Amino acid sequence: MNLDRTYNFANEHLNDNTDKLLLNKKSFPDVDMPVAVTQIHARRAIKDKLPKWYTNNELRYPSKLSTEQCSSEITAEYKATLFIGETLCDLTGGLGVDCIAFSLLARQVNYYERYPEYCQAAKHNFSVLGRYNITVHNSDFRKVINEINADTLYIDPARRGNNLQRLFSLSDYEPNILEIKEELLSRCKRLIVKISPMADISAVCREIPEISEIHIVSVKNECKEILLVVEKGNTNAIRIITINFDSNNNVQQNEFIRTDEYTPFTEYATATMEYLYEPNASIMKSGAFNQLARQYNINPLSRNSHLYTSDQHITEFPGRVFHVIKTHIFTSKWAKGAKQLFPKANITVRNFPLSVAELRKSTKIAEGGDIYLFATTTTENQKVIIECKKG
Repeated sequence: MNLDRTYNFANEHLNDNTDKLLLNKKSFPDVDMPVAVTQIHARRAIKDKLPKWYTNNELRYPSKLSTEQCSSEITAEYKATLFIGETLCDLTGGLGVDCIAFSLLARQVNYYERYPEYCQAAKHNFSVLGRYNITVHNSDFRKVINEINADTLYIDPARRGNNLQRLFSLSDYEPNILEIKEELLSRCKRLIVKISPMADISAVCREIPEISEIHIVSVKNECKEILLVVEKGNTNAIRIITINFDSNNNVQQNEFIRTDEYTPFTEYATATMEYLYEPNASIMKSGAFNQLARQYNINPLSRNSHLYTSDQHITEFPGRVFHVIKTHIFTSKWAKGAKQLFPKANITVRNFPLSVAELRKSTKIAEGGDIYLFATTTTENQKVIIECKKG
């Protein structure tokens, strides 16, 4: 079968029903239909994630899984800013999106990948994209570790179990980061490790004391990546950098020193003021709630609500800002009459005994509209509903 014809066919039939294509594969004897369908599924999967790749008909994809597991263009570009020196080794190459981003800054990049079909696709794609400073190695890096040396090493270990369940503990990753950490640190100036966005940051800091920085990256307020910067012998306090790329690709960036969070914040709000502040997903993951209050001079509604209030309109706040209309005391009587007040509203629950679904069921409030309702508990342990509009 003609591979060029197969890839052209995939591009020509990008929007077709792939089940029908497979059923009718005998009608296209010069097309490797399973390969073509893989390309179609992969292209569809990257439309929003890798928009520049999506528009390039010459690129090839070894599997749909490779597109699901790869970084997005925007997170790869951010990750590349963490590189130091002149040379980099990507120890878990995959689709090669990160390698390409690194290659724009590094003099030389080495791509390591144990699956030959991934390496073949990577060689082709790197050539198409003009990234001639990337060398492809079809090898499990652990088998050639003695040959590896670079200013920066990057590793994105597999975080799926045998049944494709998500894994959050570093010791469960493939490879086990904790087992190879010392060896990797002996072969670079900086080690960058991508871990699950669901990982327990406190546990990770205990397991890898050499961490110098933790970068928490969100896109459109969804936490996508946690990146550990690890440097041999580091004893400095850990810097936490939170990044959120909003829907317009504007950047919300904040930086905290992890140990500063241990200093408590005691100036809790006694009432909801004119504005309500909801931190973005990266701030929420960082746990830097006391530092956020100090940095922006805003008052938490309670210790566990992670909502803040102020009479000042802080446009640069890293999250959503709302103008408070009214604060309602939540009672069963209020819930029964809520639908008359709010036929529809956007509901968020923080530190509240009911879930969003339970609150909608008890109030009969439909979803949508311009009103935002925050159900939370104040520092006086009072259950309230804060009525807001976007600030």
